[in-house]
Amino acid sequence: MKSDFSVIESSLKAGLIPLIFGDVVLDQAIGGTVLSTDAMLAELAKYFYLQGKFKIRLINVGNYAGVYDRDGQVVSNITQANYSRIKPFLGMSKSVDVTGRMAKKVEEFLTISSLGIDCWIIDGNIPGNLASSVLGTPTLGTLIRAF
Repeated sequence: MKSDFSVIESSLKAGLIPLIFGDVVLDQAIGGTVLSTDAMLAELAKYFYLQGKFKIRLINVGNYAGVYDRDGQVVSNITQANYSRIKPFLGMSKSVDVTGRMAKKVEEFLTISSLGIDCWIIDGNIPGNLASSVLGTPTLGTLIRAF
């Protein structure tokens, strides 16, 4: 994947928080494909991590409270150590999802968390939830960490 993150980097340097979302993109091999938000966040995290210029925290905001366990309760933390117990319960999305369901989100974030980056999956409908996750204060949702 060939990427140019200069606009995002300029936004961050200006003190802005860029809004990132998936879209249909051109592809030289197949003509076009869906580039998921999760894939973009992973690439951005790697890019900025390697530069060491910014503190990186990935936040996936949706209309779900986080990752659910088999009883429908939100899993507060996912790590490499507990993922094998949680993975069987990651089912289909309740809304249209062409990017790989919750399992794909969690797997992308587990990979990125190995760099030491905290990754959140939160509900954007809860007042103050996004602000809490941006500020690093207690947040309702699922935190994905390497350990």
